[in-house]
Amino acid sequence: ESSSNKTVRFGICRGTLDLNGHDQHIDGFVDVAASECFTNGEGKVTSATPAVLYVNQNVNDVKQPAYGGMFAGAVGLSKSGDKALYLGRANGAAVYHKTTGRLEVTAGELQLLDGCHWMSDDVRVSGGTLSLGGAGNLAKSSLLQLSGDGKVWIKAGAQTIGGLTINGQPFVGKIGSAAAKALDPEVVVDEVHFSSSGGGYLLVTGTATAGTA
Repeated sequence: ESSSNKTVRFGICRGTLDLNGHDQHIDGFVDVAASECFTNGEGKVTSATPAVLYVNQNVNDVKQPAYGGMFAGAVGLSKSGDKALYLGRANGAAVYHKTTGRLEVTAGELQLLDGCHWMSDDVRVSGGTLSLGGAGNLAKSSLLQLSGDGKVWIKAGAQTIGGLTINGQPFVGKIGSAAAKALDPEVVVDEVHFSSSGGGYLLVTGTATAGTA
């Protein structure tokens, strides 16, 4: 059973939101304490059994549309809406999302900041952009499944992951934008699905496949 309240704007600096196995729909994250949560967030979204937090990020607030806490247990995050959502902390402090739940982007931008680490193996982008702003944003064992209009922006350097499929087709090796190939000639260029401001690219080891992740 799932619950839905799309008028909710969610901010948590401390304490825990336990979905308790129930999917929840919210209208967006917003830093309710004028960047204090974004810098020092100690909150947690969790569920011992599988559940998904669906975030339709349409919040157009002067406050930071960000979450500096963590996801844990078996809770997944599905990002939609045309506004950007940031995960991580403004000071770059490490945040490890130790969850087995899926990370999904269907619209807008979800940016994992430097120091933010999503530890589950299941990452999917079917629309919008997943932006990787720091080393190790995704687990080295993760399988990234790109489809439709989904895109990945990589700030700089190599992001190592276990597997990649693009519209169902597996890829192993280095892949990124033309800016990445200018720095590393081994990079396969895919300007449709990848972009970068500093030559970042994916290094896909092939250790994860659709049957293992």
